[in-house]
Amino acid sequence: MKTLRSPLILAVFFSSVFAACNCGGSFSSGTGADAGGPPSADASTSTADPDAGIQSCGGQRFEATAVQPNVLINLDWSASMEEEIAGGRNKWDIATDAVRALTTQFDSRIRFGYMWFPGEGDNCSRGWMAVQVGDNTAAQIHKSLMPFALGENTPLAGALAMASEQPALADATRANYVLLITDGQDTCDGYPVPVVQSMFNNNIKTFVVGFGSGVDPDSLSQMAISGGTAVPGNPNYYRADDQGSLEAALNLIGQSALGCDFKLTSTPPDGEKIYVYIDGMLVQRDPAKVNGWQYAASNDRVTFYGPVCHAVAKNPSAKVTVVYGCPDDVFMESSGTFDGGTLN
Repeated sequence: MKTLRSPLILAVFFSSVFAACNCGGSFSSGTGADAGGPPSADASTSTADPDAGIQSCGGQRFEATAVQPNVLINLDWSASMEEEIAGGRNKWDIATDAVRALTTQFDSRIRFGYMWFPGEGDNCSRGWMAVQVGDNTAAQIHKSLMPFALGENTPLAGALAMASEQPALADATRANYVLLITDGQDTCDGYPVPVVQSMFNNNIKTFVVGFGSGVDPDSLSQMAISGGTAVPGNPNYYRADDQGSLEAALNLIGQSALGCDFKLTSTPPDGEKIYVYIDGMLVQRDPAKVNGWQYAASNDRVTFYGPVCHAVAKNPSAKVTVVYGCPDDVFMESSGTFDGGTLN
């Protein structure tokens, strides 16, 4: 049994349970994680902790829901994707297999869409929208994956700009992402970093996957940082050099899209009095949304950014706690897996 001593505490664990109390006392918070599923959203009066000798204050539990995200896959269709890499397979076959695996695994939990670039015809055309972002689109995406990569150029900036214009990614009720998979650099005189920054300013984050050795690591790292999805270390994007590393990267991206955005079922009285811990370590609020977390009062969402999001996604056992009112250690739990989420 855990005790609660601050005037008003709101707590959430990674299993998405919130608890609040409007007076001093104690209650059982219970994450539900050990039971292998989400906790119930019942509102119950807690009992006193006999060891603490503190009477119950009638704490109430609130369920927090992970927000089903929108993810638009933006896949490089340039002819260089036909090049063979380790194992004797070409990058296009590996990439399309990885996209099939990603969309199959997360079909019921992520709203996927799919486009490729460049578009047919003009080889610097921005791309082709094959499947609009929506529910249960995996089968449609699988049918839309071309058997060969035939484009000549790599209009990264143009393809990202086209992705940013899709109406589904203007959905203020969800987390919105573009998942860029490319094996090259912009060859159409475009500047992708400012495009990614503009998207981020409009609440669209960009996952960046560099596949193979033909990419510009500095540019892709800056895109990942500007897109709010930087991973720790060097480079800051998801680097993939073969089938295994690409599939692992896309799986981790799927987990990140699901595990870094939560909607509170109760509005905190003061959005400035929120404290976030991961494995007992206090994580700083980051107004720049590069590496840390931010609370959006407009929709009662707590969102992780950059390496902090990455660290939580790669460690499903990590204990995430959000506390309202004061940095009360009483709710702190640790699985010993959080690495601090440093950029480099």
